[in-house]
Amino acid sequence: MTVLDFGPIYTPTGNIAQIDYAQKSADNGSTCIAMKNNNGVLIAVEKPIDSNLYIISEDKRIKKLTRNCVIAATGLLSDMIFFNNLVQRELVGLQGQMAGLPANTAKKVISMHCSEFTRYYGCRPLGVNMLSAVNDSGRYTLYVTDTSSKTREVRGYAVGKGAARAKTELEKINIEELSRKRMIDNAVRILYKCFDPLKDKPFEVEIGILDRSGYREVPREEYIEFVEAYKDLNVDDD
Repeated sequence: MTVLDFGPIYTPTGNIAQIDYAQKSADNGSTCIAMKNNNGVLIAVEKPIDSNLYIISEDKRIKKLTRNCVIAATGLLSDMIFFNNLVQRELVGLQGQMAGLPANTAKKVISMHCSEFTRYYGCRPLGVNMLSAVNDSGRYTLYVTDTSSKTREVRGYAVGKGAARAKTELEKINIEELSRKRMIDNAVRILYKCFDPLKDKPFEVEIGILDRSGYREVPREEYIEFVEAYKDLNVDDD
């Protein structure tokens, strides 16, 4: 390991090694997918069952930052404890000052604070990729933020170890025409289709929806039929 592996120093190839390492951490995280249309934004996360002693339902992966902004992440999830609190304080303050929270403002705050971890010797890049959703006066916006702080607006996206397969499946769907029930159906199907029984642990699903009523976690009873229908799917199925 050379000195180039530490801090915000460029390597001879023009990369910052710590950001590359952080991205590997994010890429090895649990699969998380999101899609948005005029009905709202849906985020679905797989939660591996590490032990039967854990109460998985209490391990919430989708966090409500304000009444109209939510975020989910994959990778080194302990990084999100501090980051969520940092961003939430600022967004709540801005929402009070502006009588609302414009989507572009939320994007700037998330991207700015993420970038702070890539610029100073006293920090390391966050080992997470994030999906954030905002309801801006009835217009739904979905963003993806990587470990370098680059933030892009998307209509559907996936992060984590199953991201490549999940994005391929999302591209096959006409997301704009999906009802809320069909969004849930497709989200559950895609998560199970990304499951590798040889490498991955069994998992439970957490689903949240941001719509005109605000954010709510979808009760398991509303999607258990889809879990039962798709639980035998895996990466080997076409």
